[in-house]
Amino acid sequence: MSDDQVPIEAAVSRSRADREGVRQAGASLDAALSRPGLPFPAQWAARVGEATRHLGVAFERHVRQAEGDDGMLNDITRTAPRLAHAVSQIELEHQQILEAISTLQAQTDALDDSAQVPEIRESGLILLKSIAAHRYRGADLAFEAYSVDIEAAD
Repeated sequence: MSDDQVPIEAAVSRSRADREGVRQAGASLDAALSRPGLPFPAQWAARVGEATRHLGVAFERHVRQAEGDDGMLNDITRTAPRLAHAVSQIELEHQQILEAISTLQAQTDALDDSAQVPEIRESGLILLKSIAAHRYRGADLAFEAYSVDIEAAD
């Protein structure tokens, strides 16, 4: 094994763990969203809000790890410069997803009417879809850069 492979393997391993944390947090949000919003919308919003906070923490950890100095995205840019645009797209998605998490959190915190439940649920579902699509693009990028399946732990 070359010296270059050790950091790559460490970055991939950290990425797998962080992605698993995001996946589990997303599953918790999905479970909270799928519960009935009536007859107690405030309690429903509290559960969705808590799951959203948990997802936010997990996703922020994922972003710090992926974009950090020793993270996989910097390594991809350094070792496969042809993929720099794809890395930039992933980084942009990170910011968009963090904004969507923040928006969903604000919606749950501001719930004051049961009529808001469908809108909050829709926002949550759109967020979960964007995270899933992001995971797929990230897996494709890692495979293209390293020929490694980072979803192997799933």
